[in-house]
Amino acid sequence: MEESCKVGSDSSSRGRSSSITSGPAQQCHGLDVLPPELVDFIFAYTSYDKATISACALVSRSWRSLCIPHLFSSLTIVRQPDLASFERFLDAKEHVASYVRELELRQLESPHAAVACSVLAALCAKLPGLQLLRLRRLWLLGPTFHPLSPNSTYSIVLHRKLKELVVDDCSSGIGGLLSSWTLYNILQTFPADTLSLSHLTTADEDQQSLAPSDSTFGTAIQGTRVRVAALSLHHVSATIPPLFDVLRHIFVPQRLRTFRARWIDADGGNLDSLRSLGEFLREVGGAQLRHLEFPITIGPIVVALEDKPDHWRALQLHTCCNLESITIRLHVPPLRSLAIARRRPDQPIRQLLPLSSVLCAFIPHLSSSLRKYTLVLLESHPPRSDLRSRKKMDLERLDSALSEHLPGLTKFQVVVCDSSLLEEYSTAILEVMPKCRQRGILEIFAYNDRRAAGILLEDATLPHA
Repeated sequence: MEESCKVGSDSSSRGRSSSITSGPAQQCHGLDVLPPELVDFIFAYTSYDKATISACALVSRSWRSLCIPHLFSSLTIVRQPDLASFERFLDAKEHVASYVRELELRQLESPHAAVACSVLAALCAKLPGLQLLRLRRLWLLGPTFHPLSPNSTYSIVLHRKLKELVVDDCSSGIGGLLSSWTLYNILQTFPADTLSLSHLTTADEDQQSLAPSDSTFGTAIQGTRVRVAALSLHHVSATIPPLFDVLRHIFVPQRLRTFRARWIDADGGNLDSLRSLGEFLREVGGAQLRHLEFPITIGPIVVALEDKPDHWRALQLHTCCNLESITIRLHVPPLRSLAIARRRPDQPIRQLLPLSSVLCAFIPHLSSSLRKYTLVLLESHPPRSDLRSRKKMDLERLDSALSEHLPGLTKFQVVVCDSSLLEEYSTAILEVMPKCRQRGILEIFAYNDRRAAGILLEDATLPHA
């Protein structure tokens, strides 16, 4: 099509100006020609980059209407005055409250700054779209008794469920402990499908992290327990039985579908800890438990009959009869030797057993419903361990145990910690596990591989309990 162009000039003393016009209207290019739904999807990728999303909001009115919801979708409050000013802002801009999906409150001005649970509850009640709440390094002030007792004035409770609640390194103020009553009141105030507890430790590691306030704790909350579909524990001392005893009292029985203990002090030789964890899995999960992940720490030598199936019966994995996937994070120390092995005086020197003997010992307790088994091999630093020794690892035994006890297994995944050694490990594992390879269920990944991250973080869709 022929285009026409007209140039005009003005010879006035104020200067010259030129104008150019074209026949057909010039077409617009850029994001403006895309559907608003697609543009909104693009802006969602920058929602955590506040500077970028703020700049985009200044481009045009159409962009502003699309950017504002993402600008307020994730908020972090770190100063005490900001907590009150944000609440006043919500009162003045009520439409903004519906945009907030994630809220984090952490270390308000000073370590373990005090904040009342009732204040947090009142704030969250104004956020109808809130899905994720993170509480980090806070001194939580709340009642030290049952919230439904006659003496309680603690009446603000969310009447809807969050998708996830994260409680990280919080305390009740006294001795750095997060008391059982405070934890219970937090979970009652902010009900959530998924609960993540992190850094439940104290300055004195000999103290109990979740010490019950009194012996009537379990009886007092009977009938008002918390429903949780998924529980994650990170950097938690699990060698103290009261930890799982308190959690067992708090949660509704037979409701837990996913339990992940990523980094906990779980010594396989500590029978009291195994019994406490086993009672928790049996009562809170049982037949409803579908996904399980927990670490096993191998000591200098295998002690306390860890290589015997009867030792692992304390975990009561046989009660999890519908288990679909299990992930074992195997923490391996530096090269073991009998000379450096720490053993009790009453224990005789035992044979240095292969690491797979521990893994094989609890396989008979797993349900035949298991379809996915993931083994994460974590080395100490520097990375010199028995994982480099075919004899001390003895995966041939594990290969036979999987074929014998888990014939319905559809996927066995091995995740190695060092990507530079992936090729070396893969060659060795494929050679010593021919049965799994013939069944087509063997997969090997590096720990920092994105695919491995997907393996470890994969969850089934959690129903609203």
